[in-house]
Amino acid sequence: MVFLFIAAVVYFYVKYKEKIAHQQKEELRKKIEEAISEVETQKIEIVKQNEELQVRQQEDVQRRWFNEGLALFSDILRNNKESIKNLADEVLSNLVRYIGAAQGGIFVINDDNDNDLHLQLIASYAFSSEKMDMTRIEVGETLVGNCYIEMKTKYMTVFPDNYLSIESGLGKSNPKSLLFIPLKLDELIFG
Repeated sequence: MVFLFIAAVVYFYVKYKEKIAHQQKEELRKKIEEAISEVETQKIEIVKQNEELQVRQQEDVQRRWFNEGLALFSDILRNNKESIKNLADEVLSNLVRYIGAAQGGIFVINDDNDNDLHLQLIASYAFSSEKMDMTRIEVGETLVGNCYIEMKTKYMTVFPDNYLSIESGLGKSNPKSLLFIPLKLDELIFG
């Protein structure tokens, strides 16, 4: 009987220890789940903060690029007051390089004769020989003439085949995009 009593005590003691171990295991599992949840929350917060930081850094880069460009073109405007042709050449060559474009042209309205209103090419950068021959564009003709009429910026990724080609020592290629910006001050359009 003593043996049964000892066996029962040992059995209940083992069961008690198993129950305590199970409770401790459950508490530990809950703590681990809470810790994992907290780590996941912190991870999400860190990713969010990192994305916000990248956005701010990109905005800073853009702001710095804009301010540097503003300073560059302010200097160009200040130092080229003697000739509209020199000013246009200087603005265009620097603008094309600054924005990483392949070509550029500045057309201004020629209104010397009211019966012969047209756009005149006054500056070009890396134009092909065929485009260099096109120094006069009638108002409303071609994409340049339409930009003048519509008086708004036009960005295009789809345009007529062979509208413009980019030539280099390596050959010819078509541009991927075109940007037309009317030259205007307030509501007056100059080109």
